[in-house]
Amino acid sequence: FPVPEGITNEDFEYCADFLDTVIYEFHPALIIVAAGFDMYYADPIGNCLLTSIAYNHFAAKILKIAEELCEGRISFVLEGGYNVIGMPYCVEAVLKALLNEKYEAPLFEKDASLLGDSNIEDLKKIKNMLTKLLSPYWEHI
Repeated sequence: FPVPEGITNEDFEYCADFLDTVIYEFHPALIIVAAGFDMYYADPIGNCLLTSIAYNHFAAKILKIAEELCEGRISFVLEGGYNVIGMPYCVEAVLKALLNEKYEAPLFEKDASLLGDSNIEDLKKIKNMLTKLLSPYWEHI
């Protein structure tokens, strides 16, 4: 799902909901997640605005899907992320989701959601384009 710069936690949730549809349609035997953290708001490369909470919610969501579709067979492969302060929190957030433990974001992330506005309207356009492109191949998109 191609995302615009400045994607927020709310935007990421919207993208994840669309990906759910594709994953359920595909019905995988195993899910492998490229666990990159360069969409973290303080990452110098990603130009996005996610906090560790977004990674926690995504990991919990994808784990639930893995439990439903492929008997919990899932692998998270550490990929990238270039903010040495935030990356450990993002990794912890994912691990807490996988362990079904409560995650609390660090206090310094509290105001990160104020850094940018939602891109939902742009994402809706991208989703519509993808739906049109993929619908001949995927029944429930």
